Amino acid sequence: MPCWNSEQYIRDAVESMLSQTFVDFRLLVVYDPPSDKTLDILTDISKRDARVVLVRNEQKSGLVGSLNTGLGKVDAKYVARMDSDDLSRKNRLAEQVRYLEQNSDVYLLGTGYAPFNSEGTRLEILHPAGSELLAFMMMRDSYFCHPSVMFRAEIIDEIGGYPDCAAEDYAFFSKILRSYRGENLQEILLDYREHESNSSAVNRDRVKLSVRKTSEENFRYYINSSFLHKVFVQYTDSPQLESCWAQFLGPWVERILKRKIHRNYQKPHLW
Repeated sequence: MPCWNSEQYIRDAVESMLSQTFVDFRLLVVYDPPSDKTLDILTDISKRDARVVLVRNEQKSGLVGSLNTGLGKVDAKYVARMDSDDLSRKNRLAEQVRYLEQNSDVYLLGTGYAPFNSEGTRLEILHPAGSELLAFMMMRDSYFCHPSVMFRAEIIDEIGGYPDCAAEDYAFFSKILRSYRGENLQEILLDYREHESNSSAVNRDRVKLSVRKTSEENFRYYINSSFLHKVFVQYTDSPQLESCWAQFLGPWVERILKRKIHRNYQKPHLW
């Protein structure tokens, strides 16, 4: 859990983790030196529950720096992500650990989530479950809710840490899916808080450019065609071209993609 100046929501976020039905874990809270009461709140909680481990960045490292600092201190089988303003439901970790234990070929696992704000829950979102469909859709954008994911720690040495970009989660998950299976549980296990200080809202323009870069990288990796890439880029920029892509090019690209992914995973899996 990376955090910085999170006094408004940090206690609820941490308590939602400490209230999990699965109890055998450490919560690494990696924080930049705050200018509010975040550290006081965290210190108080860590004194009451030894599972909370505070990791201080000596200088401001930002989100990506804090994420990679946390990955560097992992000594467990699984890594779960969490943000300092969201709420994990009580059975989140238990359900993810159970699924990963039962499905040894799955390395990245997200969940459904419910965005909410000061007025209440807006809706419930379930992203695609299957790995092939996920990879296809992630040629356009990320279809994992970042603070909901859990992944096998063994992939860190091969994949590396989070790339230093505005859409770090999209780039990181894309690298994983090129070599490993990923899925989404079809269950709402995270409440995602929306507010004006969300990093995705604050850095909207930078995130958009970063998403475009990773999208192009994914497309070139899965579909090695300069012509189709130009069409795809136009499609993502123009809603008018969506029906053309879906009707004529989509099925062809899907067949190519499935063959490529099957070779990567070495375990054919139809969706």
